[in-house]
Amino acid sequence: MNAPTRYREPSDRITALLEQHAPRAIPIRTIARELGIDRKTVAKYLELLAASGDVSLERFGQKKLYRRAHRLPLPEVLHRLPNALVILDGDLQVSMVNASFVATLGIHPPRNLVGARLLDLDLPVFSEPAVRRNIERIHGAETYLDEMQLIDDGTDRVYLLEFAPIVTPPARPGVMVSLRDITATRKAEAALKNAEQKMATLFETAPCGIVIFTASGTVLNANPTALRALGLRTFEQLRPASIFALVGPPETLEELIAKGRAAEIELAIDFYCMRREQVPCAKPGGASFDAVFTPIRRDGGGGPGEFAILFRDITEDRYTRRDLASQEIRS
Repeated sequence: MNAPTRYREPSDRITALLEQHAPRAIPIRTIARELGIDRKTVAKYLELLAASGDVSLERFGQKKLYRRAHRLPLPEVLHRLPNALVILDGDLQVSMVNASFVATLGIHPPRNLVGARLLDLDLPVFSEPAVRRNIERIHGAETYLDEMQLIDDGTDRVYLLEFAPIVTPPARPGVMVSLRDITATRKAEAALKNAEQKMATLFETAPCGIVIFTASGTVLNANPTALRALGLRTFEQLRPASIFALVGPPETLEELIAKGRAAEIELAIDFYCMRREQVPCAKPGGASFDAVFTPIRRDGGGGPGEFAILFRDITEDRYTRRDLASQEIRS
């Protein structure tokens, strides 16, 4: 019996025993006893099997425990990848495609593409001149794009393609192309951008003032209506001030922030105090505002990190009501 045969037989017995005990890991002593093989011999074979990846080693204190390691062959690994994948040899012939490639491109009925020159096949996406030229650039060792996005005019699907040169036997440069359908992602991004634009428009054009700030009082943003109500021209004029120095009484805001709940409140602003806080307010005296305080929730949950006040100047209304009350008293 030659050496390879002697090795193969004990190694097969060891791996078969580990399969029987799976998923439990077992020590060398158990393997040697059940197989009737010397412990040193078992240890030697286990070292070789561990080096080749056929078994895995686990340590429990001073003990070495072994279990069967299941390895997927490379083609099976590639078939399990979510990205569509095609590998071309040095003649740009298809040497491998995975299952996702067939499904993504809707190749039906599935046909054997291996051995065919990719650029001669009338496949979606790969019929596009930009894609074909990029593959030819890689093949010719020219400057090429690592990735590109492409819209299929026939389906309006959006694809992300990634390109890479590879070395295939007999050491001639080949090409690997990864293909991913990103239509849903692009639609989600467009919807999010559209929603953000709508929110920005509402913020800029809202008839009520809006001020956004942190729990520590740092003012993060204010819309144009808020700036006008505060007698300011730009947000930079408001930035140095704390929200607690702008509105009163500050204890009201601190309590609302601590509770973290929306509430309707009335605020008073002393423009003289604003100027004392280095905010160049152009208005005299003070003003009263009806306001709604609201926490801004984080996307990931948890307590709010930012807050907002939506307010409307009611100073003139209060003066009018006061004058009417005075007239009624005099009459």
